[in-house]
Amino acid sequence: MKINKTDEVVDLWWKCKINSILFDPLYSTNKVDYMLAKEKFAKKLIEQKFEWIAEGVFKKVFSKKNIDFVVKTYNSGAVDDKKDKRFKLDKYCVDSIYFDGAILIQPKVKRNKKNKAYEFFEKKWGKHYCELHDIHQENIGWLNNKPAIFDFMTC
Repeated sequence: MKINKTDEVVDLWWKCKINSILFDPLYSTNKVDYMLAKEKFAKKLIEQKFEWIAEGVFKKVFSKKNIDFVVKTYNSGAVDDKKDKRFKLDKYCVDSIYFDGAILIQPKVKRNKKNKAYEFFEKKWGKHYCELHDIHQENIGWLNNKPAIFDFMTC
């Protein structure tokens, strides 16, 4: 069975989680220290030549040139890239390849012509709606030759 790169990253994440379990001597409250797991995971990604390409209030983003996805690690368990079918943005938001509340793997969006992509969204919904949902040139791009939103507050 062939293992793809995203599976390798998920496997690495699970190993970091396992190595971050806090054991209670009475085995009543064993739990994962997610902050420690994410620190270990970030170090392992960097060891594997991933670059820390972005950081926001809620997350850090890692990727490298020869792969077609990004890895997001969320601070304090906060997740802002939750899709919600009630919002009209949903069909333009990039789907997750993997998500567990602490990390997210998402297809890499092409960043060329991001102004053109923004113009598409602003024309479709208006500037106020775009501002309200954190849609701007740094959070959009192109996926499969279509405008796409890869970082959003509510979709």
